[in-house]
Amino acid sequence: IPGLMGQLGEKVILALKISEESPVAFLESPESQRILRREFGEIKAKWMLDISRGIDSTPVVPRGPPKSIISERSFPPTTSPDKLKRIMRTLSTLLFFRLKEDAALYRRYPQ
Repeated sequence: IPGLMGQLGEKVILALKISEESPVAFLESPESQRILRREFGEIKAKWMLDISRGIDSTPVVPRGPPKSIISERSFPPTTSPDKLKRIMRTLSTLLFFRLKEDAALYRRYPQ
């Protein structure tokens, strides 16, 4: 769970006497919620419960343009030149359209 790694996650594990593999649903029990409120306070306990339910009120912050643009696909091994050409044609077409979209959005072009 994002935000429940490191020291905070370790403290939660110790406070609730659970393991890292314990299901997130364990946080739903009234006893677990009581322990979390006692150990971490009302606000942090509510945040942990919300995060475990997939609720995150943290604002989304735009990160700007991507640093790289790729096109990739998994495909079965082949030694057929025709299949390899089709795969390369597909990948290069996808990459072309991604570069075109990136140029329109960020006004930048590959060099």
